[in-house]
Amino acid sequence: MFVHGINTMFAEGLYRLVQVVQDSKSNSVPVLFTWASRGKVVEYLYDNNSATAARDELEHTLRLLFASDADKINILAHSMGNWVTVEALRQIKISGRPLPSAKIGTIVLASPDIDLDVFKSQLRRFGVAHKPFTVVLSENDRALGLSKFIAGGESRVGDADVDELAALGATVVDLTKLKATDFTNHGKFDQLAVVAPELNAVLAHGIASNPAAQRQEAAGENLKSVVAMPITLLGAPIQIISPQ
Repeated sequence: MFVHGINTMFAEGLYRLVQVVQDSKSNSVPVLFTWASRGKVVEYLYDNNSATAARDELEHTLRLLFASDADKINILAHSMGNWVTVEALRQIKISGRPLPSAKIGTIVLASPDIDLDVFKSQLRRFGVAHKPFTVVLSENDRALGLSKFIAGGESRVGDADVDELAALGATVVDLTKLKATDFTNHGKFDQLAVVAPELNAVLAHGIASNPAAQRQEAAGENLKSVVAMPITLLGAPIQIISPQ
């Protein structure tokens, strides 16, 4: 399931989903969850309210998917779509009717436009996750720079320190050095689709086999072991940082 972000009309969200499915040669059933964006950067606050209003419908959609015969449900959210996605998952968590953990596949938060402190509070509600979120980000994301400015300088998850996110329990894929196909550097995640099998293999096996790269990171009163691993995909060095 793909949840699009800000400044994205229905047709654009559908096109991006089809592009990702085609490039990754995925044999899964694609599902688009769309919310009412006005498709204009200047309508940021409208889009934020609109995404928030879609939480209940996204929860309903997720429950339908998890009640289906699908083996696994994978979720890919982009930009402000991460806000409605994580909020819907939080709603489900506190509802007393959790999703079947065996069906939870990969949850990818690409360029997440979520206030960092809010994200921390959401993670506290989730507790120890069955499977960590995978956060895909780029330090030179101009769109999130604008979002940060609108938010009074408060950090977004998509421009947060990668080690801090890993210490919170997320697997981080840092695409800063990957050349973007758009001026804003906000849509780099879709370039990973063509190397999805290789990336999944690294996430599943490669990180754990690189103990020499371990270092300790402080997270509040707890010390978490974090593994950093550079790999080359799409001709660029990509850093993967994972909690262990």
